[in-house]
Amino acid sequence: MDGLTTTTPFLEFRLWWRRASPGKQAAAVGAVATVLALVVWIAVPLASGPSTTLGAGYNGARGGAAGTTAGTAAAAGPGAAGATGTAAAAGPSAVGTTGTGGAAGGGGVGAAGPVGGAAAACSGSAKTMNVGVVLLDAAGLITVFGAPSTTSQQAMWNAMFDSINKSGGAACQKLVPDFQTDDEFNPSSAQNACLAFVQHRDFAVMGGFLPQSPDTCMLQNHIPVFEEIELSSADVQRYYPYYFSGDGSIQVVYRNWAYAARQLNMFNPAQGFKKLGIFYRDCQPEVNAAMLADLQAVGVSGGAVDRADLGCPSAFASPSVIEQAVVKFKSDGVTTATIDNDLQDVQNITKQSQSQGFRPQWTIPDQGTVATTGNPSFSPDPNNFNNALAITPEQYGANNMPGFKESPTDVQCDQIMTSHGQPGALASPDQFAGAVCNLAWMFVAAVNHAPNVAQDQLAAGLQRAGSIPFAFPYGPNSFSAPGTTWGGQFWRPVTYHTSCHCWQTDNPNFQPSF
Repeated sequence: MDGLTTTTPFLEFRLWWRRASPGKQAAAVGAVATVLALVVWIAVPLASGPSTTLGAGYNGARGGAAGTTAGTAAAAGPGAAGATGTAAAAGPSAVGTTGTGGAAGGGGVGAAGPVGGAAAACSGSAKTMNVGVVLLDAAGLITVFGAPSTTSQQAMWNAMFDSINKSGGAACQKLVPDFQTDDEFNPSSAQNACLAFVQHRDFAVMGGFLPQSPDTCMLQNHIPVFEEIELSSADVQRYYPYYFSGDGSIQVVYRNWAYAARQLNMFNPAQGFKKLGIFYRDCQPEVNAAMLADLQAVGVSGGAVDRADLGCPSAFASPSVIEQAVVKFKSDGVTTATIDNDLQDVQNITKQSQSQGFRPQWTIPDQGTVATTGNPSFSPDPNNFNNALAITPEQYGANNMPGFKESPTDVQCDQIMTSHGQPGALASPDQFAGAVCNLAWMFVAAVNHAPNVAQDQLAAGLQRAGSIPFAFPYGPNSFSAPGTTWGGQFWRPVTYHTSCHCWQTDNPNFQPSF
């Protein structure tokens, strides 16, 4: 599979694994010690140069208010990404206004309440529905990435299932979880778990697996999979109507970044732009090609683009490769830089850039960079990364603003979790509780709105539901367009500030995708 992620640090590790070639995955199985050693390596500061944060000739100004309607550049943009497929009658029309967002920390579209449309007036004999749940076990990396233990994961899912069942279940059916653990360093673990889901006749699976083949195993058996990570439109189309994500589509993330960055003067020569440098991993050539196509569409191509291939390493990119890329960009006169298909190397790239005196204006399509760099273990060089702009479909950044308050949907998720002794959406490690609430609500909404309770009708049910209020960290969504099985149809800008070593929202309002 070539789905991607834009959520939390542990999920970013899952993203890398998903993108890595089978050979890279096999190499990583026996490389936990190496990865841990590299984590120590990246924690050692490199020699820093002057503290200036911008490249020569760039004054840091961003034209156009961040809150202006995204539609000003929409006419030049391509049509909506996201695979199409056969679908039942769509539900409410696509959301065309901004989400609640902002200091209130919202971002979900629609009012909070019993999310998912709990069934009412259930009668007759009680029925049950088996639902598979993947518990992620990554050995020592659980601690490194700050993810909850498998025991905590199971407790959070149990809290959510209990809440749903007390509200009438899904289409008047009591949900019965079927927990299977995926040991991400045991190549046979995911396959065994998939076979268990098939044998137990599970109606759907929550979470999904890390390696490529296990998701394929479930999807080929027509078991709907609700992933925590972004999906590619090619995968959505290939496995429609069985593949879902609350997070988004990588093609939409790239397109929104390109057009929003242009709108915010990131590519404006009058603001000091001369050349864009792209640090990229070549694990997924089609993803790299998508970025180049979007840049060309907004007028950034040819001699205005410089690229540095970091390869497809099994862990972190080689320090010498990163150094060579930085030296090349500095020599070539790159003034603006971005990261393509690479999350774990941001810290090393910015440290090496600062050491070499290469200080570009950073602008990032948020494939998970905001979450990853917000983790102290993976924080960028604060001087080199100051004033970096990211275009994100998620709620990260609002929680670092003065006066931040949880949205009603966050509070609802918190209440479900704390009633079972678990931390809430923002308090849980890796914000895992929020992802659990969102996937469960998404699944229940699909079941309750489906033309009939069948696995191939969930996509139609989700499209009839229209939009679902999500808890932190997912942003607003609109599932109403035919073929849509993923969220993240909105964006907003966030900026990295050295003063707090954190991201903050530039504008509380989410804008619709270009």
